[in-house]
Amino acid sequence: GPEDKDGRVRGNAIEALAPLVEKNTLQNPPQDLLESIKKCLEDKNNRARANAGVKLYRHFPQECFETLTKMMLSENNLMRSSAAWGLGQIPTPDGATLLLQVLKTEMEEMVLTQITRSLGLLSKDRMPLTQQIEVVLGSGSLTPEQLTKVPLPPPPPA
Repeated sequence: GPEDKDGRVRGNAIEALAPLVEKNTLQNPPQDLLESIKKCLEDKNNRARANAGVKLYRHFPQECFETLTKMMLSENNLMRSSAAWGLGQIPTPDGATLLLQVLKTEMEEMVLTQITRSLGLLSKDRMPLTQQIEVVLGSGSLTPEQLTKVPLPPPPPA
């Protein structure tokens, strides 16, 4: 479960318990279950921590976003990669802004790949990735805060 000594098992347990705490399932999940998963926001395992941040976001948005932000600023590339994944699962302008900011300085290929995937998820039906990169480079007319609010332009006529 979420208290297992193996970090991978903790991460898997959080995924397995997620339907009990996510939207459109139980309106009031058991408090002990929430608290058990919430402890994983401080987990030393990147996967368990990111899973907890994503799965509990509905119940503890501030704490979960802070956890993912700290992970994104970690020196550990696995923490940063997991944070980038997590931020892509939570469609918020603040998460998109953080990913765009980190994209400017990140050097680790694994983390850059995950940032790109997450920005793609966040921009689905909103803003093409090329426009996002223009925002990062300062040549775009949109701000990062607008990332999750901008609808895609209509497709060109066939």
